[in-house]
Amino acid sequence: MNKKLALSVALNVLLGGALSVLLYLVYPQFTYQLDSVEYRGRYNVRTYRNYGTGAAYFEVLLGPEEWDRQPQVPRRIYSRSGTQAFFITAFGADVTGNGVPDLVVQQWNGSASEFGSRYLVLELDGSAVKEVAMIEGLAAVKCEDLNEDGIREITGGDEAYCFWGGYSRASSPCPAVVLSFDKTQARFVLDRKLMAKPPLSQEQLGRLSLEYKNECWGAEGDLPPARLFNTMFDLIYSGNERQAWELCDACWLQGSPFSEEKWKEEVRDALRHSPFNPAIAHGNKEGS
Repeated sequence: MNKKLALSVALNVLLGGALSVLLYLVYPQFTYQLDSVEYRGRYNVRTYRNYGTGAAYFEVLLGPEEWDRQPQVPRRIYSRSGTQAFFITAFGADVTGNGVPDLVVQQWNGSASEFGSRYLVLELDGSAVKEVAMIEGLAAVKCEDLNEDGIREITGGDEAYCFWGGYSRASSPCPAVVLSFDKTQARFVLDRKLMAKPPLSQEQLGRLSLEYKNECWGAEGDLPPARLFNTMFDLIYSGNERQAWELCDACWLQGSPFSEEKWKEEVRDALRHSPFNPAIAHGNKEGS
């Protein structure tokens, strides 16, 4: 009798587990709380969260009309699970230049800022969904058509320098990055042309060097002014690295507890930690 009871309990546990898995696969709303729903043309995207466990989920569904035309195709054509939350960054815009709508989804890591997020790029082509790229290392990502060619670029700030060298997150550099889809390489690459800016005029350079030299260098533990740090990185990322070092030389405070040459080496070391550094360095070398 005890054996039969034990077998019955085990069977019920197995059936309960199987039912839970089935509900999760077919009806994620039983496992997660619906977070958002967005519709674009033939598709709609739903995001879900489980606030108790920190799990997250999103799915791409065919819209009712499209599903009526393709009854043999499952209505859910893509799904992905993760942690914390998913947010839709762009839906329906073409970011790959392939002439089909794309979906860019942010996987948030739960922090108070957008640092540490990942961005998944999907192509939505009929009932097929293609994973194009997973982009990491950028904060505050947007999809913008910067050169007005009908294809949107992915823009954001390089988060490699957050909290670097004793600076706070608010004062750390977050230089602008532009990514375009390269069809020959089938991946997103740094678009140095769209990132390029003209160098500072001598008047601008002189004014900034005077401002930074007159700033209180002791406000952040005798670190060089954060504005100098940020301006140097903006110059380096826009193709003006030579001028970045020129600005540093012009405004370095005599008697600073920091060695200028040592600080320059620390800046170069920080640059090497960015995933975008090889392309940035190559662009500056070409422009020198």
